[in-house]
Amino acid sequence: MMKTKNPKNEELNLKNKEAKENKKNVNKEEKLTKKTRKKTKS
Repeated sequence: MMKTKNPKNEELNLKNKEAKENKKNVNKEEKLTKKTRKKTKS
């Protein structure tokens, strides 16, 4: 358990979490678009 007393650190941690979530979502979207592209090609 890490306790951050620094509010800036808290902000950074939140931003990092958000960024990670966004990346996950982007990856999911990319995979979906690739699948749909393959379907449209064939």
